[in-house]
Amino acid sequence: MQIDTQNIDHLGLVAGMCEEIGLVDLIDQAVGSQAKNKHLTYGQAVKCMILNRLGFVSRTLYMYSEYFEDKLIDHL
Repeated sequence: MQIDTQNIDHLGLVAGMCEEIGLVDLIDQAVGSQAKNKHLTYGQAVKCMILNRLGFVSRTLYMYSEYFEDKLIDHL
């Protein structure tokens, strides 16, 4: 049996609070629609930026892929 683990650290709490206050929906309603060829809404992108800055403060924003590599993003 093989068990894989992924790390979410404190980001689960932060993501949960974003969900509780409806941050993604608020931003999406305020900003409007995004191009159909994009994978994230504006609200989801802002949530990712918040999670990134709270856990990866010594790196620049363009390194998202490295930061979220070992995170269980489906749960965030």
